[in-house]
Amino acid sequence: RANLGLANALQSLGDLESRLGNVDSARALYEEAIGHYKTERANLGLANALQSLGDLESQLGRNQNALDYYWMAIKLYHIEGDPMGLGYTLSEVARVLHQMGQADERDKVYSQAKVAAQASHTPGVIAYVENIGKQWGAKS
Repeated sequence: RANLGLANALQSLGDLESRLGNVDSARALYEEAIGHYKTERANLGLANALQSLGDLESQLGRNQNALDYYWMAIKLYHIEGDPMGLGYTLSEVARVLHQMGQADERDKVYSQAKVAAQASHTPGVIAYVENIGKQWGAKS
């Protein structure tokens, strides 16, 4: 369990470094956290760290890298049955697809994000997903 606590702390530090714009430090912390999550077989923690790496890549404009990390996280969220993680991460995929000009794929993924967000019964996630869709005029 100590590894899991360490992984969670590393993930949080990675989030802080990312917010501060310290990309290399954030990436290193996320990757270290991922190693611990894998050792502990903690799929939700692993999914969250992968999702954070996707966010980092997206901020840097590395859309394909972001999508790769997001899809890995989505697979784990599916396995764990976590609609909150699914809703959030699918909406991020839709946002990236929108930036890439892939409207048809974006709309399919966004529909899945809305379903997952509703299934989470989490007002913050529902609002987040709806806000992402407003970027291109999606219907709520």
